[in-house]
Amino acid sequence: MSSSKWSLVKVIASLLVVVVVAAAVLSTVTRRAAAASPPSLNLNVLLIGDGTSDATTAAWQSALSSEGVAYTLATATGAYGQRQ
Repeated sequence: MSSSKWSLVKVIASLLVVVVVAAAVLSTVTRRAAAASPPSLNLNVLLIGDGTSDATTAAWQSALSSEGVAYTLATATGAYGQRQ
């Protein structure tokens, strides 16, 4: 083989090594970025209270809404132990 052919082979081999190393680094960075994202939770809170006129229930509703937490309000009515 001539000197110019060997030079071309060396350049191609060097480029191939650079591409393989770059792909490996990119793959590692991508996996780390995916692992770094916080886990999410699909949550719906059951808020049991005396309705929106109750200050405590209204405060909980306000806090849950401001944090973006889904909730369902169930109004507690009737005497203790009474079935509805």
